[in-house]
Amino acid sequence: MTANHYFYLPGLFVAVLSIYFVAQTLRSPLRRVPGPLSARFSRLGEVFSIYKTDYAQYIIALRKQYGPLIRLAPNRYSISDADAAKTILGHKNSLNKSHFYDIFGAPGMSNLFSETSNAIHAVMRRPIAHLYSQTSLLAYEPAVDTCNIILLKRLREYASEKKELNVRTLMQFYAFDVIGEITVGSRFGLMEDDGDKNGVIDAITDSMYYGAYVGLLPALHPWIVKVSGWFGMRAGFEKIQKFIREHLDDRLSGRTKSPEACAQTVVAGSDTTAISLTSVIGHHSTNTTALTALRYELEAATATGTLSNPPSFKEAQKLPYFRLSLMRLFDYILRQYFPPGTDVGINPWVLHHEQPIFGPDASESRPQRWISGTPEERGILDRNMIAFGPGPRTCNGKNISLMEMYKVIPQIVCSFDFYVIPDEQCGKPWSNDTAWLVWQDLKCKVREVSR
Repeated sequence: MTANHYFYLPGLFVAVLSIYFVAQTLRSPLRRVPGPLSARFSRLGEVFSIYKTDYAQYIIALRKQYGPLIRLAPNRYSISDADAAKTILGHKNSLNKSHFYDIFGAPGMSNLFSETSNAIHAVMRRPIAHLYSQTSLLAYEPAVDTCNIILLKRLREYASEKKELNVRTLMQFYAFDVIGEITVGSRFGLMEDDGDKNGVIDAITDSMYYGAYVGLLPALHPWIVKVSGWFGMRAGFEKIQKFIREHLDDRLSGRTKSPEACAQTVVAGSDTTAISLTSVIGHHSTNTTALTALRYELEAATATGTLSNPPSFKEAQKLPYFRLSLMRLFDYILRQYFPPGTDVGINPWVLHHEQPIFGPDASESRPQRWISGTPEERGILDRNMIAFGPGPRTCNGKNISLMEMYKVIPQIVCSFDFYVIPDEQCGKPWSNDTAWLVWQDLKCKVREVSR
């Protein structure tokens, strides 16, 4: 073979590879599933949307264009449908997690979050399930009250000094300190410092971006961990685990059998709770009707003695409008056969924007939707609210997060007004980063409510 013949080998290789991919596409039982043309051959659409931090908005746009079943990438499909959610995520038929979650654990080792098998996950969860029960929460309330006092003090300082407040940052400091009190018996001191102690919050953010990107190609995870070790670096998630373990080792003195589970609770519990608290503040600050109704109910309950100061978790749960205010913060499936090994997913943010489920104003935060409908319609809304995940993989810290919100929001709403500083770049009150979790960039000026 001459040198000229070798010149054609790369082109021949590309041609053979292209023919192989086209043949696989034409033979696939999923060939008729709609989606962008590039999604048949690459993950570029997902990668680019993560880079632009609008992944959820990207899927919502595809949903409007192609319908409830969408091709995102080769062997990856997104579904936004109530019946499909029951099939994929429900207790009865819940599918195992995809390998996307492998990257949230050390290579070859799984934890409660990264374990893909539902059966193994159930075994891992059983020894610590009682720590997250409603009964156990009663013992945690004093820890939450202590942190609430510090948070309210910090908000008063922002109000008196008329400083601009990054709401999500402060709420994340608060949530991190609460989880510290509950898991290791001591705050991490982020609220007092009013700063990111040892870069731990940045490390959480790094770990989530790492998950968003590398989760698309989880086979890269072991290699990235190996390379990062060679250069003395750590992926964001591993930095978090190291930081938390150091605090656990210092403070627990052998009082827990599962320091790893505590570390995961600290990591998971701070970000999600902060996002929820920021949503409540943001939506009520830009909706005078909802804020007035909520404040009226809270003040009336306080006046009649049914809501104490500080509020108890049980008391706050009995307030109907307040409960509704927390509701919207954000085999064969659809008659389509999916071969084993196919990745299918339900994006909660996208499902919560489904107009057939939540009505024509699905994109709005409107607590009244739970009041105005029939009992059957309200049942549909309840079943499709999956912010904490449904089925056997419901978030372990769901009850802790709800307790924080039920106890602190009444105190915030009755004590402060938040004046949103609009985001000039996006032309909205605030912008949302939806690369994976929903991080809000909400800036406010705070004023104490005059009595």
